[in-house]
Amino acid sequence: MIARILQRTGRTFVQSGAYQEGLTYTHEALAMQQRLYQEQDHPWVAEVLHSIGEALEGLEKLTEAVVYYNQAICMVLRVYQKAHPRITQIPPNASALPGSSNPSPI
Repeated sequence: MIARILQRTGRTFVQSGAYQEGLTYTHEALAMQQRLYQEQDHPWVAEVLHSIGEALEGLEKLTEAVVYYNQAICMVLRVYQKAHPRITQIPPNASALPGSSNPSPI
């Protein structure tokens, strides 16, 4: 619960243009969720990875942002698989995107 609050607080900062503050909160949320879920993929971890990408994009750290976005995409693909409606708009070759350290098995 606390990790979700941290993540949402971070997103609020990002949406208001306070990217560095948002990045601080989202990194804290990611660390907490990684301790909670360890090596397991989880949609909430993917959401936090995406939020970090948004904050980095706002800071114009685009190369770093792409890495986090791709990690989020790959995790969502692993969690939901091909047929789930939440991934219907993800390109089929998303697992081959640069920065995706854990390619999807699809």
